[in-house]
Amino acid sequence: MTDSDADLRKWRLPRGRHGLPRELVARSQRERLLAAVVRVTADQGYEGTSVADILVEAGVGRESFYELYEDKQDCLLAARKVLVDDLQATVAAAYGGSGPWVDRVQDGVTAMLE
Repeated sequence: MTDSDADLRKWRLPRGRHGLPRELVARSQRERLLAAVVRVTADQGYEGTSVADILVEAGVGRESFYELYEDKQDCLLAARKVLVDDLQATVAAAYGGSGPWVDRVQDGVTAMLE
């Protein structure tokens, strides 16, 4: 990620009538919220993080947040699922190579730690 990518608000779609499909808008908001909840809770801790903090980081409005997530915990659990699913796929791909099982286990553990 470059410095210009670090500000999630730069990934916002145009406001108002832009003709973009609602699915695309919701996906953009969801991805920015998931990235924001991870960043903010990593920095401030779960208890120190408010929905408002997440919204500022993501550049998403409160109404849109509650259309996508029930609350802060729901958003964080959704982010956790994405991260765990990605980790599982990465480890499985590394383990799924050819060679002796001990080498494949080492490849899987290396992928997990990286």
